[in-house]
Amino acid sequence: ALVFQDLHLASGLSVLENVLLGAYARGLPSDRQEALRLLDELGISALAQVRADRLSRGEAQRTAIARALLPR
Repeated sequence: ALVFQDLHLASGLSVLENVLLGAYARGLPSDRQEALRLLDELGISALAQVRADRLSRGEAQRTAIARALLPR
């Protein structure tokens, strides 16, 4: 999985929606429970409903990492 410098998060979507969007874009089933587990592992589960445009750079990076890992 790749995480680019420009994280390509949808600013109007929540952290959870951004993570699930990665699987949707690849035509894979989205697994909400797995997405929440990844957010918990990355220490940002409390931000699941926060819009991406409200995140710090580090939080945004962890969101992008969760998105990259979800379909695996």
